[in-house]
This record gives sequence, C-alpha cells and structure tokens, in this order.
Amino acid sequence: MYGVITDITEARTQQQLMRETRAYLEAVVQASTEVAIVATDAFGRITLFNAGAERLLALSAEHVVGQVNAADLLPAEELEERARALSAALQRPITGFDALVEIPRSGTPETRHWTYRRPDGNQRLINLTVTAIRDNQGALSGYLGIATDITELLETTRALQKSESRFRAMVSNLPGVLYRCANDSQRTLNYLSEGMERLSGYPAADFIRHRVRHYLDIIHPEDRREALEAFNNQQARQEGWEHSYRLVRADGEVVWVREKSRPQHDRNGQVLGYDGFIWDVTERVQAELNTLEREDYLRKLIANVIDGIIIIDQRGQIETFNHAAERIFGYRSEELLGRNLNVLMPQPTRDAHDGYLRAYHERGESQALELNREMVAQRRNGETFPIELRVSQISHRGERKFIGLVRDITERKRIEQMKNEFVSIVSHELRTPLTSITGALGLATGGALGELTATQQQMLGIAYQNSQRLARLIDDLLDMDKLVAGKMTFQLERQPLAPILQEAVRMSDDYARQHQVGFVLHPVDPTWQVRVDEVRLHQVMANFLSNAAKFSPAGDQVEILAEPRDGWVRVTVADRGPGIPPAFHARIFQKFSQADSSDTRQKGGTGLGLAISKELVERMQGRIGFDSEPGQGARFWFELPRVEATDERHP
Repeated sequence: MYGVITDITEARTQQQLMRETRAYLEAVVQASTEVAIVATDAFGRITLFNAGAERLLALSAEHVVGQVNAADLLPAEELEERARALSAALQRPITGFDALVEIPRSGTPETRHWTYRRPDGNQRLINLTVTAIRDNQGALSGYLGIATDITELLETTRALQKSESRFRAMVSNLPGVLYRCANDSQRTLNYLSEGMERLSGYPAADFIRHRVRHYLDIIHPEDRREALEAFNNQQARQEGWEHSYRLVRADGEVVWVREKSRPQHDRNGQVLGYDGFIWDVTERVQAELNTLEREDYLRKLIANVIDGIIIIDQRGQIETFNHAAERIFGYRSEELLGRNLNVLMPQPTRDAHDGYLRAYHERGESQALELNREMVAQRRNGETFPIELRVSQISHRGERKFIGLVRDITERKRIEQMKNEFVSIVSHELRTPLTSITGALGLATGGALGELTATQQQMLGIAYQNSQRLARLIDDLLDMDKLVAGKMTFQLERQPLAPILQEAVRMSDDYARQHQVGFVLHPVDPTWQVRVDEVRLHQVMANFLSNAAKFSPAGDQVEILAEPRDGWVRVTVADRGPGIPPAFHARIFQKFSQADSSDTRQKGGTGLGLAISKELVERMQGRIGFDSEPGQGARFWFELPRVEATDERHP
C-alpha cells in the first residue's frame, strides 16, 4: 500500500514539473519581441502568436489565434508559385497550406524567404523556418514557424552588391591595374583587376595565384631582376615602393609601366600583403627619351657651331660654354660653369652688368634682346677685343635663361679699318683733280671754248655727267667716312617739319621730271616741330625721293606724307615700283647694297644712300625702316621725336 502511494506522488511531481517547464517556455516565447514565433495545428489554424509575431506582422494575437490559417498570412501568388514547383517535383498536386508544410511534414525543417504585406500596406521580407510538431507517439500535432524580418538586411545587401558593382565598373575603367598580392617572395597575386588584359593582353585570371602564368614572366628580361629586387627590398623594409620597368605584352609589344604599392597591416602591425596599382607610362617615357635625345643633339650642336654660344641663368651665372666660346675667350668650359658672365667683360662694363640684369628683371623688357650689338670683351689673358653679340631670352623649366651668340670680329674690324682708310685716302686724293675736271668740262659745255659741233657737244656732255656722278660717289664715300669716324658735325635745331619737307620736294623736282614722275606732298600739320639738322634731313629726303623716282613707272606719282605716332612723327615716301625682294630686306641699309647688281648700271647710284640715311637719322635720335611686297612698291620711312612748342630746354 505504501509503495503505490509513492509512485503516484512521483508521477504528480513530474507532471507538475512539466507544466512549470511548459509555462516557462511559453513565457519565454511570448516575451520574445525580436523573433516571430507562430504555432498551428495540423490543419494550419494558428494556436500560438507571440509578441514578436505581433510586432513583425502588425496583428494582435487575440484576432489571430484560433481564427486565422497561417497560409492566409502569406501572399497568394507566392504560395501558388511554391505549390506549382512542389507539384512538379513530387509528381502530385500540392495546394494551399500544404505548399507551406509539405517539406517539414516529411521531417526536414524548411527555411524560405516570403513577402508579407502589413495591414497598412508596408511590405516586409521575412525569413521563415517551418518545423513539424509531433506528440510522444510520433503523431503530427501541428507546425512551428519562426520568422525574422530581413528587409533591412536585404536592402543593405543589395546596396552593397550595387556598390560593389559600381566599384567593379569603376575599377574596370581605370587606365591601369589594381592588385593585391600576398606577403611572400613570389609575388602571389590574390586579386587583379580586369585592366590587366588591356595592359598585357593576358586575362587577369591567368595570374591569380599563378593559375596559368607568373606575373614576373611577362616583365622584360632585362628589367626582371631589378624589379624583383626592388619588390624584395620593399618587403624587407615593410614599406611602399614605386618603380618603372618594361612589360612584354601577349602580342610581343614592349610597354613601359609604373608600379606603386603600399603594405596592408593587421591590428598587430604585421604586414598581410600589398595593395598596388600598375599603369602604362609608355608615352611619357618615350617623350622623356625623345627630350633627352633632343637635348643631347642640341648639346652636340651647340658644342660644335663655329660661333661662341654662352647660356646664363637669370642671375648671370654661366650654364653653357661651347667649344667655340672656349676658343674665343681662352677659357675651358669647366673653369667658367657657375661663374658670373661679367668675368668675360672689361671694366667698366663688368661692374655695370649685374645692375643691368636687375633692371631688366624689374622692367621686364630690353632693347638689347634679339639685336646684333658690337661690344668689347676680355680674354683669359686680359686682352680686350671686339665681338658681335646677339642675346635671346628663353624659358626652361619655368626659369628665365639668356642665350648669347658671340662672334669674334677682330679680323672684320681690322679689314673694315683698312677699307675705310683706303676709301678715305682715295676719296681725298680724287676730290681735287676731279673738281678741276668737272669745272673744265662745265666751262667747255657752257661755250667757253667757242662754238662746238653737235658731236663735240654730246661727248663733252657725257663726260660732264659722268664726272658729276663720280663726284657724288666721292661725296657719299667721304660722308660715310666721316660718319664712321664720328667726325660729321650736326647742328640740331628745333624747327617746324612742314617747310623742310616742302623744300626737299622742291629741290628734287628736276630729278623727278627727268624720270617722268611727279611728287605729291600731302598736307603736313604746321604745328609739328622736330629737332634736326636741316641740311642732313634734306640729304635723307633727297636719297628717299631719288630712289622712289628711279624705281617708279613713267607717268606715276610718288607720295610723301607725315603722320603722328605716339610722340613721334613718321615721314613716308611711297612709290609703286617693283618693290624689294624679300632676300634683300636684311641688307638694304648696309653699305654698297643693291637689290640687283644690274641696278647700279640701269638706275645709277652707289649703294651708299640708304646706309648714309640710316646713320644720319639715328644721329638725330630717330629711327628708319621700310615696308615692301614684291610687285607692290615700297614705302620708306623715318621717325623723329616730336618737340612740343613749350619745350624751351634747347633752341
């Protein structure tokens, strides 16, 4: 009797424990708000609907439990689609709630994504796991569904996928290759962007973990060892690197690349690997090689030209001193590089040179640039000598440089001096007897010897005209001799320009009539005044007018006009003759210059007129020039500074 009572007590205790455990589990399930737990009977009617389900599905348990079939919570179209798939797989019809539980019913829990639309229309994506519930005898008693909201997770995943897609598209369009390699001595590549195929002609996948070929294999054989050593040195120092080398593409073409990488560390500072970028620099390298080749060519060219070439920086320090300069000045190049240019100048030019450079930097302009100048230089032994110098300015790598072209004109000056002395002596020796001859011929043609026959008159007339031409030649030679020697005196006086031009035209009228042309002087402002030597200005005008008359077509007109130009007055003599050939432009103001050797015979003249005119105008602080196109005539001009009427500094 006692033993029976004991068994009942134990059974009651176990039942009570089970009830307590079940109550505890139900409390836990109901209290869970992050996970939706739904239980149904064997036919799908909901028997349990926890707080998490209420939160996820936005439904209350009292309106769902015992009243709603679980299949009604899911979208009909998704349930139908699942039913069709199961029917096809199991070869029997599956419908309604069975589409949700067919797999779990067989004993295997099933997890799927389903779409749920809340009563307010908000659509959520849920991850639902369905498990069959069986009693102690194994009979099916219902189903348990556990669901979580994965909407944000899916959106995040999609955003990451979209971002990754954009990143991959961006990487594939980069003008180079991104890579990640392991921290080993073999440069094992774990990632390589698609740009590798554009760069090398090989698919990027070929190089991943040496699947088909090793990256080192496509480095040019001459560069491979150096590139590998550079990479190994990077590993030893555990720092980034940057290096250029050549790759041999799949088609055999050689390209230059630049590689740059940085180490990737873990939390403990250990190097995990290297991330890097490789890009094509063939064009840049080729441009650099071309530049070096051009620079080498120019260095050789500069070194071997016959004129001295000296290049200085903006501080006046010598950077280039070619072989011809060494020969001219007696210095070796290495003796002068880095020294100031003024070492090649005598005093006082030497002391003034640095000040001249400073003034040029402040003003930013110089009349000495691009002009041929004669000056005195000094050799290494202290000897001074004349040079012709032309200076040009260039910009090299953002810095101002000056190139000086130097020519030793010692011999030229000696020859010029001999020529000038010869001309001076001959001119003076010819002047006196020629004056007597011209005078005698003038008397004879004037009738001093009585009446002459026509033949005699003609022959004496020719002799008289040629003696006058010879006299003019001697006059020109003497004038040039005086100008060169600085012995010609000038009486500069302020006076109106208009009367001088009018008188010059009047004095040349007879010459114009001989060539059957006319002179047209355009009106000149009577208030314009210049400071000139009137006699010398008449000489300039006579040269301009006689040249214009000689080269103008018969019956044509020569125009003379004056016009103001920024404080200057320009006087122009314009003809409509054949013009001046371009090849002669640079020599037109040189002594004894003629555009054509036949001009002297056909038109007369010495070739000194324009050279003398240039000297005269410049001695009167003016400037001279011309404009001409072949077949379009010529316009010779000179400019003189205007003098204001109130300027009383000079007479």
